[in-house]
Amino acid sequence: VHAFYSAEIDQAIAADKADASGAKKTRDAFAAEKAIEEKFTSLDEELGKLHEAEKFDEFAARVDKFIVDEKLEGVKKQEALMIKLAVFGPDKLDASLKLLDEVIKVEPKSEMAEQAKLMKENLKEMTEQIEKSKKDNPEDPAEDAPADKEEK
Repeated sequence: VHAFYSAEIDQAIAADKADASGAKKTRDAFAAEKAIEEKFTSLDEELGKLHEAEKFDEFAARVDKFIVDEKLEGVKKQEALMIKLAVFGPDKLDASLKLLDEVIKVEPKSEMAEQAKLMKENLKEMTEQIEKSKKDNPEDPAEDAPADKEEK
């Protein structure tokens, strides 16, 4: 609407100096949303290159810088934080759990926080299963050898 009727909206805003209709506020909010989406798109392209080059620490640092530079808050901050999960592999489960806590803390009642809570539960379960598996099946190649001989 804002793009298609921009001339009409500009006329309405010019005629409504006090912005009683809220047209200026709505247009400004739309412009700000569009601008941040374009910045997220640009960030995504930059992060894609860092990910491809396996520069995972730089990837995470770039996301942190973006959050600070753009003064992100609320759901937008949560979205940016969640991007960092792309470079947190199995070796960074603790970091992933801390990151999810941070996402939840930003805006605990948001949909993004609910997703983070579910992801956190899943990661905890996965961590417990990995730990249990390690205890039940210690990795000792010497133990595997006799079993192989008995099967033949």
